Amino acid sequence: METPQEGKQQGKRDLRLYSLIFLCLIAALPAVVFGYLQGKRWDAAAKALADRQALLVAREIATEIGRQVEDNARVMEALAQLVEIRGTLEPAVLQKMATAQRAPFIPFSSLMYIADAKGIAVAYDPPFDKFGTPNVGTDYSDRDYYKELVRTGGTGPAIIGPVRMGRRAHAPNVQTAAAAHDAQGKFWAFTQGSIDLTTVQPEVEQIIAGTPDLKVVVTSKEGKVFIHPDKNAWEEMRDLSQYPLFQPPRNSDGEIRSGVDEAGTAVRAAVIPILQRGIQWQVFVYQPEALINAQAAAAQRQTWTLLGTALSTGFVFAGLVFWRGSRS
Repeated sequence: METPQEGKQQGKRDLRLYSLIFLCLIAALPAVVFGYLQGKRWDAAAKALADRQALLVAREIATEIGRQVEDNARVMEALAQLVEIRGTLEPAVLQKMATAQRAPFIPFSSLMYIADAKGIAVAYDPPFDKFGTPNVGTDYSDRDYYKELVRTGGTGPAIIGPVRMGRRAHAPNVQTAAAAHDAQGKFWAFTQGSIDLTTVQPEVEQIIAGTPDLKVVVTSKEGKVFIHPDKNAWEEMRDLSQYPLFQPPRNSDGEIRSGVDEAGTAVRAAVIPILQRGIQWQVFVYQPEALINAQAAAAQRQTWTLLGTALSTGFVFAGLVFWRGSRS
């Protein structure tokens, strides 16, 4: 039978135990709150890091493509001035000019030609297409850039047409045309240079070589693909204009957005416009949201592991103190 003294001591031990449990709970609560808030911070940090990386890559690609478009336009304007200076449409003379002007830009420049006011090519580099068909004599009077030159009389800067499948290059390209005038200032001829957009793909792959999880898509103003990780997509110039993810950015400095790509994968993307010469192309750099969330989750697990270890150590120490106190 328990004596009054023993009962009193047991009561003290119970009180110590309850106090210990209460103190442990009080100590654990801030740790749990800290762990929750830290998890939120890790999630935000993972997204911010992914956004910065995607924006940097998108800007680098947009800058490189924009530079090439600008360089091609200036080359066409310079060649048109040379045609004016020569004052002749003699094919033998102009052929040498076209060949010399294009040479430094191969393979970026898929073709370069000089045409008369009717839109008929009189000098062409390369002289033959990949099927062996002569390029001189090709009629380009149905092209948008030619019609614009006729409408304006060739006034103003070089005209950059829409991205389309090249008639001679047989690849996605963009044409840039500049007018040449006779001594009276009348539209007399024009120069045209096509950028082979398939040559940009290796440069893009090199830029993202250290970040294999990133995907890059570049579209024209109309939403047609000419750079894409799927070769079939750019070979057929797939139209992505119906996807909300691939809409043009509202901010000229670019923006971050979340959405679903054409494969149905939830992604987080950086979107940067290419605005040189008013072309209004778009660069999209993105990665799966699941991957970003997984990176944040890994950091959260480390945080909870450290907190759990610290709390466990504290509880064990407190238990030892209680055990020694209960024996005294």
